[in-house]
Amino acid sequence: MKNITLIIALLTLTVGFGQELISNGDFEALATGGLTNSTTVGIWTSTSSSAVQDNSANSYEGTKYVNMGNDFRNLRQFFTATANTDYAVSFRYRNNFDNVATTDAPYVSIRINDGLFNGNGTIIESNQIDPFYDANLKVYNEYTFTFNSGANTDLVFYIFKDARQVNTNPNNAVRIDAVSISPTLSINDLARYQFKSFPNPVKNVLNVSASKTIDKIEVYNLLGQQVLSHMLKDDRAQIGVSDLSNGVYLVKAFIEDAVGTYKFIKQ
Repeated sequence: MKNITLIIALLTLTVGFGQELISNGDFEALATGGLTNSTTVGIWTSTSSSAVQDNSANSYEGTKYVNMGNDFRNLRQFFTATANTDYAVSFRYRNNFDNVATTDAPYVSIRINDGLFNGNGTIIESNQIDPFYDANLKVYNEYTFTFNSGANTDLVFYIFKDARQVNTNPNNAVRIDAVSISPTLSINDLARYQFKSFPNPVKNVLNVSASKTIDKIEVYNLLGQQVLSHMLKDDRAQIGVSDLSNGVYLVKAFIEDAVGTYKFIKQ
């Protein structure tokens, strides 16, 4: 099954590093069971009666995840964005059963908060997710995309799936974990130092270089968690990334009084 990656390597200037917009994207702090309907920013809601489940054998990371049961279900959270800003969305998902038809797969969207209790606001960005199943319950697929908030600041992250088109089709329940929405970040601060980060995508070694001494390199995942840190004091270096899981990461470079962040894809 293909891993859909829509994030571009270098994106536009936005707000400061690490501003995560989704609350409890790993669901670890939530009580198991259903989620109460709410339009409050930062509160998860779902139509699944036992949405939050606690089972380390089935989660992507930690022990908890959201299970969107068979047929129509949705999962949403209202959040506050900055106007005219580019954001990166990332989450992990897996179907509970094999051979689910593409037509029965979930949709993910970013919507404007139009004051509707169910979150069905005007759509800014919407995509349908290819079904993904693996016999190993811990194997999740990553889905990523970007959107621009435009003039809007009150938004909704929304995943939903319809009832199966044919009742004899496999159960189309799906598990969701590690949801993140964060601003894409600027390369402008390092432009005067001709900073480069390559190749992209990268498999084992990420090369960095600049016209001045690079003081430090840090690597973060899209949840804002630091996964690597290297003091360099050199104008070029090779950063080993073979131990990182496949996905999208941010490399943050420090040169004199400037800091810049680039995205790269680990394959």
